[in-house]
Amino acid sequence: MKMIMKKFLGSVALLSLLILPSLVLIDTAYAQVGPPDAQQVYIQTYGDVINIIETIADWMLGILLTLAVIFLIYAAFLYLTAAGDSTKIDKAKVIIVYAVVAIVVALLAQGIVLVAQSFVKK
Repeated sequence: MKMIMKKFLGSVALLSLLILPSLVLIDTAYAQVGPPDAQQVYIQTYGDVINIIETIADWMLGILLTLAVIFLIYAAFLYLTAAGDSTKIDKAKVIIVYAVVAIVVALLAQGIVLVAQSFVKK
């Protein structure tokens, strides 16, 4: 135990002798003082707000559909590797049902956004 501790302390001392002098040679960084310049956001009409909502809905649809596909693949893996175990088969079936419900809800949400957009643009 003492030998391991001596080796550890020796290696730490050697590394500190090698690393600490290099810290002296680090250049000074002159950073900008103050807050960065903020970009202006132009939201002037209802169309701009609708475009932002549509973009968020598109991203959420993509994320939800990706997660649903991942869960479908996981459920298929559970179902195929169940080897007759009824609890794993039932768990896989429940995951498949939830994934299909998630897909339906995501598509309905996208449809609601499109309907709201058509009403606002008229």
